[in-house]
Amino acid sequence: MDVLTLNDGKTLPVFSGEGEAELFLWLRGNYQRGWGVHRSSAEELAFVLSSPLSHAGLVVLDPSAEIFEGRDTEPPGLGREEFLEWIFSRDL
Repeated sequence: MDVLTLNDGKTLPVFSGEGEAELFLWLRGNYQRGWGVHRSSAEELAFVLSSPLSHAGLVVLDPSAEIFEGRDTEPPGLGREEFLEWIFSRDL
């Protein structure tokens, strides 16, 4: 499964809804590059973050497209472990 990451693979964007994800892709021009929206479970997100191929150490919730345009600063988000703890505590 291909997963859209940002900042050279260091950041995983996660959205609260399909509309937010679609707007993000549209504003960044990713729809034209073949990207689409996929609803993920907590288990799928854990798999993506735990994969040996994953370099994402930061998860950004509902990022705006402008955050990543020409900025050298790291966007606000949760570290990989913090995010996994948070998402699984919500699933209980």
